[in-house]
Amino acid sequence: MEFGKRIIKVTVISRWLMLIMAIMILELSRVEWLQRAELFIPIIILVAYNLIARFIPYQIAYFRRAYAETTLDIVFITAIIFATGGMQSQFFLFYLFSIIFASCYYQPKITLLVTIGIILLYIWLFLITEEKDITYLLGRMPLFLGIAGLVSFITNEIRLTQREVAAEKEMASVLQTELQERLNRVKEENKRLSEFYNVSTDIEEIGDLSSQLKKVLETVSSYLECEINLITEIERGFHKVIAGDDIIKQNPETSRLIKETCAILASDIEKDDRDFLLAYKKMGVSSLILLPLKIQENTIGAILSCCKKKRAFSDNDQKFFRIIANISSLLIENKRLSFEINRLSVTDKLTALFNFYYFEEALRKEIERVRRLNLALSVIAMRLDAEEQEAGLLQKAGLIVNYNTRREDLVANKENIFFILAYNANKEKAISLSERIREKVKEETGNTVSCGIATLSSDIFTHKELIDKAEHALSEASKTKDTIIISE
Repeated sequence: MEFGKRIIKVTVISRWLMLIMAIMILELSRVEWLQRAELFIPIIILVAYNLIARFIPYQIAYFRRAYAETTLDIVFITAIIFATGGMQSQFFLFYLFSIIFASCYYQPKITLLVTIGIILLYIWLFLITEEKDITYLLGRMPLFLGIAGLVSFITNEIRLTQREVAAEKEMASVLQTELQERLNRVKEENKRLSEFYNVSTDIEEIGDLSSQLKKVLETVSSYLECEINLITEIERGFHKVIAGDDIIKQNPETSRLIKETCAILASDIEKDDRDFLLAYKKMGVSSLILLPLKIQENTIGAILSCCKKKRAFSDNDQKFFRIIANISSLLIENKRLSFEINRLSVTDKLTALFNFYYFEEALRKEIERVRRLNLALSVIAMRLDAEEQEAGLLQKAGLIVNYNTRREDLVANKENIFFILAYNANKEKAISLSERIREKVKEETGNTVSCGIATLSSDIFTHKELIDKAEHALSEASKTKDTIIISE
């Protein structure tokens, strides 16, 4: 409660005390105060005011009320003093109540004016009193001024202390607000770090890329509270959804946004007039955030999160999303690098065809399968008839051979000999395939090709025997050149 309101409450009670003390002193002095109007009427007025004052709201006309109470107290005390002996009356001490109350109500200047007013009244009492004793007057006026100064000093110190406490309280409130904001930021940061830790830990335990990216999107959905989340990868110049909600398949127009190579942030799509957001408005999306997935300067895909409610993505949200985008980029790139490493480990450096070790392993496994299923299988060995087989020529011939085989066939290179594992191909299909390749090589390089064909039969037991037969047939065909020899 404010100091002024507290003082009003205290003085109402103190005024009752002053009234009771006045009546007690009158009784002890054996004054017939009930028969004397100049005593009885002020007491009645003061009692009535004290009863009414209890119901006056403190906040209404505070200073007007204080002036009224001060005036009423001084009039009451002056009447008592006048009726009980004037300068000789001990009721002059009651002026101290008025001075104390005034010191609590007002600033020191007004308190001094009130005190001077009391002194002037006391001088007036001195003048109208029959027995004039100047010692009463000279002794009591300094007392009034001293009490006024002392109490004013104390109340000013109390007011100052209260203001300092209020200022400190306000400062504490501001500091508490700032502290709460910092705590909220720390909590948000802890949540974000916790999400990163969880997704990193879970990703380590997940093998395939699809499951890893699915876990990433679950983290995004939990943290950003978005309903639509997806990750795309660029294949042959087009974005393909590899994890999450495939909205591109449902609505091809949404791909216009995903093709953007810069970050997109939309907190209120209804008020956003960018054309590529129109498809998302129709889907009922209100806010979204998109980041391209990059490795160095190359864009390899995109990550998108859409919310069906308006959402202002904070700086922390955007930081979180950027880190998630980096994690996704690294996962996709790791998959690509892993695939490339695997490819290089089974391919020939010169022609980029499979190496012969991989060819042998594939042939061994395929022989076991075709015997079980009673299928056909052939191996074709072919070599250029050119005298000098330069690297460039071999590379070009390897591309032609690889391009003109069927998708399921496997092509390898061993010491400038191209081996073709022709799946489910009998002798006639193997010859037809060889003829087509020979024509293409001759057409594009101007060189003829010799071929040896070996088809799996009941008298061949291992993959090495089948390869040896194809090599022997090629050796025979190379003697005459531009020939196809079929091993019997």
